Amino acid sequence: MRAPAFSPPLLADILLHEWEDYTFPPHTAAYAAARPLAVAALAAALSQVAYRRPGDLALDLEDIRATLRRARSFGLGCATDAGPGRATRLVPAAVAACQRAHLGPPPAGPPVVALLALASHPAAELEMDELSKIVETLQATLGPDVEITFWHGGEAVLPQAAVQLWLLLGYAA
Repeated sequence: MRAPAFSPPLLADILLHEWEDYTFPPHTAAYAAARPLAVAALAAALSQVAYRRPGDLALDLEDIRATLRRARSFGLGCATDAGPGRATRLVPAAVAACQRAHLGPPPAGPPVVALLALASHPAAELEMDELSKIVETLQATLGPDVEITFWHGGEAVLPQAAVQLWLLLGYAA
């Protein structure tokens, strides 16, 4: 297998430059302070769910690009949880993380697009009722009009009972 040509941090920076070239966000002091956090969060997401095994994943750079193209501002967050009720706790934690790693103007309304990536240990996969609960909670939290792109895969580096949720939220204004 050939080694990847780019690293996750470099790809994250490229994706953000593409987004900036498309949206022209105001480069305020707050933006300058938030950009490194967004690069770090995007690089972490790329290394966990898009970059590690690109041949095995349905989530690829085009899914991320498509989400960012629809966004005038965006937030990216991750939550990991284990045990009973994990599906109920994941969405609020991921949405809160998205608010901490927000880039661009403050949202004027609910997100218009969301990219949801879930990973669970192959020995303790996410159950269908948990997936339904996560999607229902996400729609109840974000509103019924958000367009959701979804990916799920196994990740052996997670603890056996854990599920990890990556969430990229794109806002129109």
